[in-house]
Order: sequence, then structure tokens, then C-alpha cells
Amino acid sequence: MRRARSDSQKEDRKNQILDSALVLWHTTPYSEITMQMVAKTSELAKGTLYLYFQSKEELFLEILKNKLQDWFAELKTEFQPELTPEQLVGAISTSLKNKEDMLRLLGMLSGVLEAGVSTEVGLNFKMWLNQELSQMGEVLEQALDLKNGVQFLLHLYGTIMGLYQTANIPLALQEALKERPELQCLLLDFHAELEQAALALLKGHVRAEG
Repeated sequence: MRRARSDSQKEDRKNQILDSALVLWHTTPYSEITMQMVAKTSELAKGTLYLYFQSKEELFLEILKNKLQDWFAELKTEFQPELTPEQLVGAISTSLKNKEDMLRLLGMLSGVLEAGVSTEVGLNFKMWLNQELSQMGEVLEQALDLKNGVQFLLHLYGTIMGLYQTANIPLALQEALKERPELQCLLLDFHAELEQAALALLKGHVRAEG
């Protein structure tokens, strides 16, 4: 394949790599994926792949960033003035119903992805995330009169990930739990639990009247 030269060609090539890596991840455990496999799936030389990403972790961090960017844009259209707390948590829960890849990658963020990239790459990601959260926080503060929109979003992130990881247990174990009435409390409906927990969290962040 010819080397991309223009900025648009480089961007297309980068997106090709990201799409190929994501397709590969759907069939291969992350721990088994190598840069060589990504290069082959992308129909690129391994050396060309390293012109765009220095590691597998950097590549998948970029995938996560793109998915977060799309999610934030989607939520901003929902977070309008005079939004009720119930409408907000309902919108968040609904938006996550088709975000399985993003949720899985968020679960890998600190321990895998950020741990495997350079400080510069990690810092650039955090700077981008801070800017996005600041914008989202301002929207929420206006829509719901929150005390600190960014703090709420960070607390919400912890709630989402904790519930997601607790609810997503292996299928065989789920079936075993169903046979044990005393353990069925451990079978969580992620979206139902999220709405309940997020609503309680949100009410704790709304400014007190007076």
C-alpha cells in the first residue's frame, strides 16, 4: 500500500487502523492482540503502523477517545435547560445501551491503556478529557443548577464503572446464581441500577434552595 502523504490521506489511514483494530478486538481477546496483527488486518506494514501509534495501548486509547467524543456530543443534545433529574439519568442510561465497546474500554483505562502509554500521550488524553468534562459540567450546571458539574461527572463515572463491572459477570456464573435464591441479589440489571444510583448521586449535587 502506498504511503499516505496529504493530511486527509493520513487521517483516512489512521481511521482505517482504528476501525481494523476494533474489528479485531471483537473476535480476539485484548491480551492476545499484537501490533503485528493490527498491521496485517489493516493491510499495512508494521513499520507504517508505528508511524501512527507507538503501542497497542495508545491505539486503543485513541479508540476510546473517539467513542467518548461521540458520547459527549450525544449527551449535550439531551442536556437542555429545565431538564429534570429523572430525565437526565434516563437519558444517560438510554445513551449507554449501545455503548458496549466504550464501557469495556473505560474499564481498561487506568490499569491497562494509560499504564501502557507514554506520559506525554497520557497527559494529552487527560487534557482533552478535562476540556470535555468542563464543557459538559457547565451545561449541567445551567440545566440543573448543580454545585459542581465536573465533580458530578467524575462521581458518575465511578458509579457507572462500578455497576457495569459488577453486573457483567460470565454467563455460566449468571446461570449458576439463578439456581441459588440467596445469591440472586448479585444479579444486577445494569441500566435499572444505574438510574437509581445516578438519581441519588445527582440529588446530592444539586444546590440547596435558599
